[in-house]
Amino acid sequence: MRFLSYLLLLPAAVEASFKAVTSKYDSENAIRIKEHAVGNKICESERASYSGWADIGSRHIFYWFHESKKAGKDTPVMLWLQGGPGGASTTGALAENGPCLITADGTSERNPFSWTEEYHMVYIDQPVGAGFSYVDNHHDITAYHNFTETASLDIIAFIKLFQEGFPELATSPLTIAGESYGGRYVPIIGATILDYNSLVPKESRIPLNSLIIINGWTSPPYQAPGIYDVGCYDYKGQPPFFSPEECELMARSLDQINGLLNACSSSGDSLMCTTAGKLFNEFIMDPMQGKHQNMYDRRMVCPEPGRCYPNFRAIVSWLNSDEVLQDYFEVPEQTNGIKLSVSLENDTVRDAMTRSGDMWKDTAPFVEKILQHSSSDIAMASQLGVDMLFMAGNMDVTCGPHGMQRFLDEAKWKYRPEFRNAPWEELRWPNKKRSEYDRVKRTKGLWLVDIAEAGHVAPMDQPSPTWNIIKLWLAERTQKKARIGDTVHEHSNPMSFSSIINVNKTRNQE
Repeated sequence: MRFLSYLLLLPAAVEASFKAVTSKYDSENAIRIKEHAVGNKICESERASYSGWADIGSRHIFYWFHESKKAGKDTPVMLWLQGGPGGASTTGALAENGPCLITADGTSERNPFSWTEEYHMVYIDQPVGAGFSYVDNHHDITAYHNFTETASLDIIAFIKLFQEGFPELATSPLTIAGESYGGRYVPIIGATILDYNSLVPKESRIPLNSLIIINGWTSPPYQAPGIYDVGCYDYKGQPPFFSPEECELMARSLDQINGLLNACSSSGDSLMCTTAGKLFNEFIMDPMQGKHQNMYDRRMVCPEPGRCYPNFRAIVSWLNSDEVLQDYFEVPEQTNGIKLSVSLENDTVRDAMTRSGDMWKDTAPFVEKILQHSSSDIAMASQLGVDMLFMAGNMDVTCGPHGMQRFLDEAKWKYRPEFRNAPWEELRWPNKKRSEYDRVKRTKGLWLVDIAEAGHVAPMDQPSPTWNIIKLWLAERTQKKARIGDTVHEHSNPMSFSSIINVNKTRNQE
């Protein structure tokens, strides 16, 4: 499938210039689109890709869209959000699940586990300021979002503009996936879409189908104690991450930290939230960040604290090369000189979110809202539910599956008892021999997956098992659709639980 054929006037061998599609709903909004030919040497792929900006007034969100290899009528769309806050989603495209990967020596190679095998992948840099996204008045700190709730409104606008720019995808099932701080972005965006859909006519609804959170920072009141649990004791065959002295100080401060985190969440007061954050940083985050051992993958020892992934540095160099920055994406010209280079994390965006206390607020209420909606009789009967997949590499000290289970077990919704008492099931992938199996704990509308031998960047650490989980998730969503009576097209994957599951009857986390 080739999109925007009606706009492209240049020969196929020549890179098309940007074309703008102005929104029919708001003349101040538009989407700029540049098509990149199949087989281009920058990021070789079997399908076409597109890049550009969604112009939302004075805010401009960058995206990089890769067509699925199995493009068809019902091929789903996945919106990918990096964490941070302020992370560039090109990291996910070039290090995790895009069609091409940048190696530590700065070369591009095809990704055999690209999620474009089944999904149209759309990587967006958000909130504005992250990556290649920008605001017109970029020197004004108030021009940047300081709360995820307001930033989520830009995602609604982006989705609607994307649908206008690529009308063939307007009704395709939509999944929104995020990593790390995406654990806050994704549920809030999902809940905002539910609110939006309740206010507009049926034909204008966003076809949100599922939400995926990978090693997400979602519920500080539950995940902060989880860091102590996995960091101060032997865990998954690994020795304690923290020293005895650090653990003693942490244990003494946990009740106070948690009290402040709960007060932050209940009051929404920025001062209360930043106070909780300062205490969390002093006793938990600062000790983690000061180590050569990697807090995102406790198996790794880094050359120096914070410099653990050489391919990330290679990605920055690759993105800032003239061939990519100027020729491929045309960033300096398209941003009017505002973006002359890029980093994988934008300090302005991060500082805005940190100063407001957004980083310390509990996102569990938004998760509960989605679960309560999706488990309602009306949603289940009419296929309006939004299923949630939480997955995490278990070598991550900060946002691993242990902390996720703590808050998901306490989530208030219809199937809470079923989820809490669901056994962990081993996922024994065909032809994959590992010392430990991936595991899933699941009930209707909610999965939690423990990814073995993976850290914070699970799709990079374990690309094949992580992709298998995504394919299984897609297959289950497709089968659910079929049970309700819709047509299932041939792009759906035949993978099923019956072929890989081995039920582990113990309900213990370890």
